[in-house]
Amino acid sequence: MTKKDFILIARVIRESHQFYTDTANESGATMAESRDTFARQMADALSTTNPAFNRAVFLEACKK
Repeated sequence: MTKKDFILIARVIRESHQFYTDTANESGATMAESRDTFARQMADALSTTNPAFNRAVFLEACKK
């Protein structure tokens, strides 16, 4: 995967408000906690696809 792919995925994570609201309501977590958990899980998976993947940059992009 390329940087362009990672940017797209981070944008989708950042903008998926309804998903995080529903997930938070089911688990008792806050919306931000649900988003952060999902973003960390995605970062784990994406880090295996490209040796240049920057986990910290990706996680920050998911929050903006």
